[in-house]
Amino acid sequence: MNELVEAADDLQLNKTIARYGRVDLLCIDELGYMELDRRGAELLFQVLTEREEKNSLAIASNDCFGKAHTFARTCPR
Repeated sequence: MNELVEAADDLQLNKTIARYGRVDLLCIDELGYMELDRRGAELLFQVLTEREEKNSLAIASNDCFGKAHTFARTCPR
């Protein structure tokens, strides 16, 4: 997120997002470890949108799926 925020501040966001869009597999580890503010979430969404239907994405988190409303029923109790 820090790199994306810095790129946005330096008017290099499109270049940075395009770079993340070109790699064969983008791994995002520990999603949820730190809380994303609105700007960070929007920047991450742009990266994910750039990759949509083009390249693979892996996301890992130690948080329980229950923290995400969509997955609340899959969380072990």
